[in-house]
Amino acid sequence: MSGANSPQGGLTRRSFLKTTGLAIGAGVAGVSLSTLDGAEAVQFEDGSKADEGEVITTTICRSNCSQACLFNVHARDGKVVKLTPKEYETELYSGCCLRGLSMQERTYSDKRVKYPMRRVGERGADQWERISWDEAFTEIGEKFTEIQDKYGKQALAVSRLNGNGCALNGAGSFVALFANATEATLQGFSIDQAFEYAAFRVLGTFCTNETLDAVNAKTILVWGFNPAWASPQTWRCFMEARDHGAKIVVVDPIYSASAARADKYIPVKAGTDTLIALALLNRVIADGDYDAEFCMKRSTAPCLVRRDTGMLLRQSDFDDELKEKLAGGDAATSEFAQLIAARAAAGESARIDDFYVWDESANEARLFSECETPALFGSFEVDGIQVDTVFGLLKDRVSEFSFERAIEECGISAEDMQYLYDCYTDGGPLWLAGMYGIDHYWNGHLWSFAAASLSAITGNVGKHGATYGSLWNSGLQVSTNASWTEVEGKAASSDLVPNAMRDVIISGKYQGEDFPIKAMLITNANTISNEPDQNSYINEVLPRLEYIVSMDIEFTDSARYADLVLPVSFWLEQEDIRINNGNPYLAISEKAIDSLFESKVDFEIFTGIADAMGLSKEIPQKSAGEWIDLIMDSKDLGQSGITYDRLKKEKAIRLVGSKENPFVQSEKTFPTNSGLAELYCESPAPRYDFGQDYSEYVDKERMPYWESTLEVADESLAATYPLQFLQVHSRWMTHTQWFGNESMNELMPEPLVYLNQHEAESRGIVENDVVRVYNDRGYVKVRCHIHNGLQDGIAWMPKGWQRDQFIEGCYQELSHTKVNPMSVNYNFYDIRVQVEKGE
Repeated sequence: MSGANSPQGGLTRRSFLKTTGLAIGAGVAGVSLSTLDGAEAVQFEDGSKADEGEVITTTICRSNCSQACLFNVHARDGKVVKLTPKEYETELYSGCCLRGLSMQERTYSDKRVKYPMRRVGERGADQWERISWDEAFTEIGEKFTEIQDKYGKQALAVSRLNGNGCALNGAGSFVALFANATEATLQGFSIDQAFEYAAFRVLGTFCTNETLDAVNAKTILVWGFNPAWASPQTWRCFMEARDHGAKIVVVDPIYSASAARADKYIPVKAGTDTLIALALLNRVIADGDYDAEFCMKRSTAPCLVRRDTGMLLRQSDFDDELKEKLAGGDAATSEFAQLIAARAAAGESARIDDFYVWDESANEARLFSECETPALFGSFEVDGIQVDTVFGLLKDRVSEFSFERAIEECGISAEDMQYLYDCYTDGGPLWLAGMYGIDHYWNGHLWSFAAASLSAITGNVGKHGATYGSLWNSGLQVSTNASWTEVEGKAASSDLVPNAMRDVIISGKYQGEDFPIKAMLITNANTISNEPDQNSYINEVLPRLEYIVSMDIEFTDSARYADLVLPVSFWLEQEDIRINNGNPYLAISEKAIDSLFESKVDFEIFTGIADAMGLSKEIPQKSAGEWIDLIMDSKDLGQSGITYDRLKKEKAIRLVGSKENPFVQSEKTFPTNSGLAELYCESPAPRYDFGQDYSEYVDKERMPYWESTLEVADESLAATYPLQFLQVHSRWMTHTQWFGNESMNELMPEPLVYLNQHEAESRGIVENDVVRVYNDRGYVKVRCHIHNGLQDGIAWMPKGWQRDQFIEGCYQELSHTKVNPMSVNYNFYDIRVQVEKGE
């Protein structure tokens, strides 16, 4: 596509940049501007040519931004001298940001943990003594074994997040093997889960086409996402799509970097997005502007719902033999199981127990697969059973949500509501670029439920240029071997989500039973910095843990509150592979240099701890290459002829789709149980059941509905704490990574809280004043920056900073641990605070 002309005439952004060859940065030859604000994302000529004496290896950025940028690592005499971006075969995926380019700096950072360190002062006092690896492994082995012998296997907890996106040393691989071998409690996830929980309910996945396919969109609707900061490579793809004629529309309560460069910005009241989606659903159905063909053929819209049970009417309701097979009785033959497997392998629906619909032509009930003219609306009787169509029920459910209500309660204009409506009904293919912004509210999953249903009924999924979500994941299509993490006769004691784990640590009980947790191993995570209500975590959770070990690259908050800190090798010092999230490639990360100082690769540390615990049989000594060979020994990769030897030669291998024909998610069938877009949830269940009462939600959760935010909508709380507090993705960090990077700190030297001019003046605050942001859980003291892109009633702070980088306190003291009983997700935006001037 390089050098192509824009539909509006003239050169595209890319062809202009490649022609002019604009450059930024020091020592990064051939790098050209691609977007905005100091070149967050850059495009380049491949820097794979080595200077004299250099050795070049390939690495991949493993950050949780999911962009998966490739780099050449130039080393001389065992030292990294520079990084240059490396091209993917698909040119549009070739790029990087300043964070990725600074990996060399992170490699040699003074913030790194250099040696095994034992705490000698109070937790959090940052007082240490250096010890040897033999001492560290011996102590950990003795402590973990002693605690498990005294309290039970579950007493050891493994806390993990997504600090490393690769397959061997990432959070989902060796961590699982270690937890299974030790039979420890493995921490699950309560962060960024609401969006996908509801999306999977409707579409079976995010339903995201590969990012390249955005060039086929007519409208890119960025809703709850700021890709210009959070995902600059995705933003580059959107810019390319605009060069091909797409319009970019941003819906956000903040006039963000993405909004500033959109074709249309639509401001809304924070936390009310669900009402907008419901009003759009209502109008689309009422006005008949849905995609009738899609609804009838590719969704459960025409399926019949039994009034007596609330379940869909199925073939097995009248076929005893099929019912017996499905129940797993004697009739559940291997031939039946093979039929299901064969359909799934062929990309066809594995639905055996077909749904009934109402055939309008024959005026009778027929199976979905046998009906060409199913009714979308109506109530009927089938053999004495009263039924209604799913679409009719959905129409009734959303009928109360009018445009007028959305306009009144959401701060959106009538013109903007109509504009959004036109985007869905006449602006397709529509690419809904939604991510985790709205996910961070109590009602976040309800927006995703409504928005996914809206994309489905308007036919804006399952085809080129139409998609839902912006987290492409090749791993959903092509899998590596997962069985290597299994341990014969052993398994992790439980998979506790963080909000449940902290309660269990405090109480010693789980669902009424004794469940003491007394030791914690933190890996691929900065638990203390990412856990809400930080004061309670430090003062109530940590004191109940007898022993804490942190595996980390740098001295994070979590490392400072540990009893023993183990130095982890940085990414350029590791051999690994990654099935990417940002593009459809399997990529290699070669070891560029030996591990610096006394750091060790993650899997080497796990192996050493296991050996000290007498578990060398369960976790044997292997080289990185041997482990990776095992990981890549999967049916999917084998059928495609993809081996580690091949990957070493090619560096990056496309797994699905092609440059000419980008991969389209769910083009034939959806990865739901039915193979259809499911507009009705028969058996709503929480994402994670930790004993919470969710009984009042079951019936409501069958279809989209409205529930307000938690703290933000609390008028009595607003009287004391009138500002909503948003802790957002930083432009120069990815979560807490890069918090201590010198180059990034030059661009953003200290944490700041942002207020608009009106809110600042009403408090007597001017630019650069020191202010105190507080609520009844804690406070943080920082300088204030005036930003008139904010609405009234909002205090806004880029996240990722560590406690010692604030004047006093920490932003994470302000957050709370309450979770919606269905989505079970932390609500980092659903917070109220007050801001006052103070030294």
